[in-house]
Amino acid sequence: MGTLQMHSASKRNDLLVSFVVSAVCFVVAHTSYTILFETNDDVLFSMLVHSYGIYAYPTNFLPVSNTLIAVISHVVPTVFTIPGYITLTMGLLFASLWVMVSVIKQGHPNM
Repeated sequence: MGTLQMHSASKRNDLLVSFVVSAVCFVVAHTSYTILFETNDDVLFSMLVHSYGIYAYPTNFLPVSNTLIAVISHVVPTVFTIPGYITLTMGLLFASLWVMVSVIKQGHPNM
């Protein structure tokens, strides 16, 4: 096996390990703690995007947020009664955790 093939296999293995570690951390965190919305603006944004609660019509214009996020959240389907905005937010949180774990893994190859 050539050096390039070994390097790409090692890189794939590192990505897989970082994905599994991220997934376990994400699941443990979300099963250990309940989601609490006290003064969180994500509830308001979800209501605006998906038109429930006090909002009658959906909109893509979110205050102090990215309009692209609102447009993408309309495309993300509702999963088990969880609106697309929340699914997208959790997906972005997981993706950022995966990137952080991957970067840490690259800095410490013996992990």
